[in-house]
Amino acid sequence: MEELKMSIDEMISTLDGASGRLTVEALKNPVIREAKEMIMKVSIALGELSEELEESAYLEIDED
Repeated sequence: MEELKMSIDEMISTLDGASGRLTVEALKNPVIREAKEMIMKVSIALGELSEELEESAYLEIDED
């Protein structure tokens, strides 16, 4: 089995794509709407994590 590696940006993009595909169905189905909301929460959390990691990397560079 091929090992799957994704950057945080690729994860966010994939989650956003999945969420977008669920948009029409989410209007009709509360379970789909909940799944879409869960996907968006993870996408936002990954974006925040990415920003924090970038900030800490810059701080480490400044300390050197």
